[in-house]
Amino acid sequence: AHNIMEVSVYKVQQRIADTFVSGRVALVGDAAHVNNPISGQGLNSGIHDAVALAKTLDQIINQFEDDVLLEEYSNERRRIIRDYINPGSDFTYSLMTARRHHEIASRNASFQKIVTDLTSARNFLLFGSMLADRIPQDEDDPFKL
Repeated sequence: AHNIMEVSVYKVQQRIADTFVSGRVALVGDAAHVNNPISGQGLNSGIHDAVALAKTLDQIINQFEDDVLLEEYSNERRRIIRDYINPGSDFTYSLMTARRHHEIASRNASFQKIVTDLTSARNFLLFGSMLADRIPQDEDDPFKL
């Protein structure tokens, strides 16, 4: 048996900045968006933000492209967070907080499939790393958005 030494309440939040760029300031990661930490997509999306911003800055600085690309960066990354990360985060949160027996059984069966089936494991990792849209997935996988 273990004694619980301390308990703290954590409120799950999801927020997105109105814009990721203002003047000469660009936001990435937690400065731009916050979501449920259970799925690990906050870290992954922050990495994707940084890569997208680096490519945008390279185009502006080294290829003499227009600064309007920064607005395009902001709009595209906000769209990805709004349409992909937040729904994925909601989905993962609902899995982890299931209370009904059939929901728990369904979740556990899905996770059991992930650990026993290489295709499901691959698709799950692609989903979590946000690479699913860049690398083909199995159409029958339950984690495919």
